[in-house]
Amino acid sequence: MNKSITLIRRTCWSLLLLATINGCTNADTTMKSEMSSHMKPNSVIASDSATPGMTKLYYEVEVNTSKRKAWEIISDFNNLSWTSTVLATHYTNDKRQEPGMTRHCDLPDDGYIVERITEWNKGNSYTYVIDDASDPIDPASYVIWEVRKNGDTAIVSFEVHYELKYGLLGDLINTIAAKKKFSTQIAFFMNELKKHAAV
Repeated sequence: MNKSITLIRRTCWSLLLLATINGCTNADTTMKSEMSSHMKPNSVIASDSATPGMTKLYYEVEVNTSKRKAWEIISDFNNLSWTSTVLATHYTNDKRQEPGMTRHCDLPDDGYIVERITEWNKGNSYTYVIDDASDPIDPASYVIWEVRKNGDTAIVSFEVHYELKYGLLGDLINTIAAKKKFSTQIAFFMNELKKHAAV
């Protein structure tokens, strides 16, 4: 009986791994195809996070606008209309531009993500944690958006520190597919932001 239960568990984990990798691969292929048609992104920098156990992905773009305008775009927390990677957003509480503000984002393929602001440095940067998501992301994962002045233009950076659920299985999924999927998505929407800010 114990052997049968172990076999069932292993089979379930294998199926979950295959389904996750397949989903990541399909999303990555679709995104790359769309990206290559009109964008040439820089590389996302992947490294170990200062937070133990997490992966850090960093990407920045120079936007042809002022720091003030760039901040207005990224600090409009309930407006992600400039990116096709998010279908819709809505606030989930009454807080605005301050720690505790939350939003729910609807993503393609019935995905979703719920984000909560933990730091808000007006005009410069903010940080949010990922409270819930359709991808198996640990709720301790967090994102930092920052805007820096660069002469007449601005530099906008996106930095995510994340860990997948499921322990060693999550680490394997991250190595095989998730890190690549997330990197492609980040480069894609950051270049959409660059294009939007120049209008």
